[in-house]
Amino acid sequence: MKDEELFPSTDRATNFERCLVTIIAEAINSKNLKHVLVADQAFPERKGAGPGWRRVRNGAKEEAPRKMPVRDMFAMAEVLGLNFIQLCAEAEFKIKNGWHYTKDDTSLKH
Repeated sequence: MKDEELFPSTDRATNFERCLVTIIAEAINSKNLKHVLVADQAFPERKGAGPGWRRVRNGAKEEAPRKMPVRDMFAMAEVLGLNFIQLCAEAEFKIKNGWHYTKDDTSLKH
């Protein structure tokens, strides 16, 4: 196995992370939930969880979107009643079928 297969490049890892964020955001939208309320439930100990989730999805003004740790994605998935392992498999499937994050992506701006 090549090193790049063991340690994916930042671009591949970022693409995977952004795909997971997209899937979570789409799940929130498909359930007609408010993003801020889901974030507040996922992170009850955090003040301003909703705006934090918005910065993960969209960035802030001219900033790039904030990175999202795996534990936070897991918490969001749990609140939504989703299986995190299946979300990862879905992200991998989407990426293998051509999904790719672009900085100009506006699909998460809800």
